[in-house]
Order: sequence, then structure tokens, then C-alpha cells
Amino acid sequence: MASQDGKGSIILKILIILLVVALIIVIILPGEIWQEEDAAQLTSHGNMATLYEAYQYYHTLNNMYTDNQEEIINSIQNDSALIKKQLVVNNTTSLKNKMENFLNKPAVNTLYDISFNLKNIQDDLELNKRFFKTIEKIDTEPSRSERFGLQKLHHF
Repeated sequence: MASQDGKGSIILKILIILLVVALIIVIILPGEIWQEEDAAQLTSHGNMATLYEAYQYYHTLNNMYTDNQEEIINSIQNDSALIKKQLVVNNTTSLKNKMENFLNKPAVNTLYDISFNLKNIQDDLELNKRFFKTIEKIDTEPSRSERFGLQKLHHF
């Protein structure tokens, strides 16, 4: 009888393992390549849209088109209206960052938590007010001792 653990079976096992690894790579690799291509395509679309807007903006400013990119860039950079808009954007971003820094301080977070909990308590009280007595009812109702006739004990 021949042995089943010969050299041929080891080589066959290694070959099967290599084929399985190759199959896994063939399945995974195209997906990653397609994701990279999609990201590059999105970036390209964004760049083309930016170029289109720059050319249209140049045309709006100068009432003509040009193929000189440097002229377009200089024209856009020197436009005072655009500079003012960019200043507003920069100031708004700065304000947003300062507000986020302020709102992320522990004391402000604690005040927010207190306010939130007070609002929850107020809402719960409003929803359940039928279970609570009003101050007017409490003032007009007899005391405990009056209810149970204990006022007679106090006369001794």
C-alpha cells in the first residue's frame, strides 16, 4: 500500500492555499480600485465645477472670456466684493470656532444639563398636574389634627 502523506499531497495543499489567497485578492482588489476611482472622479467633478464657476465669474466681471488662467486667478483675487465675502466667511468661521470652544467648557455643559433637567421636570409636572394639589386647595383644606379630631387633645 502506498502512503497518503507523500510529497505530492504537500505540494497540492500549498497550491490550493495559494489559489484560495489569489481568489480572495481577486475578489477584494477590484472593489478597492473602484472606490479609489470613484473618489478621484468626485474630486475631478469638483475641480471642473470650480473652474467653470471661475470662468463664469471672470466673464461677469470683464464681459469676456479668456484662456489665461493667471489672468482669471488675479482677477478673482483682486475683486473687492469677493474679498469682502471671504472676510465674512473667515469671521463667521472664527466666531463658530470661538462659540464651540465656549460651549464645550464644563461649566456651560453643566448649565445646559441643569436647564435640560429643569425643563424635563417642568414638563413632567405639567403632564401630571392632575395628581398634585394646588396651593389654594392646600390652604383651604383642614389640617391633619382637625381631620382626626385631635384639636380636643390640645385643650388639656
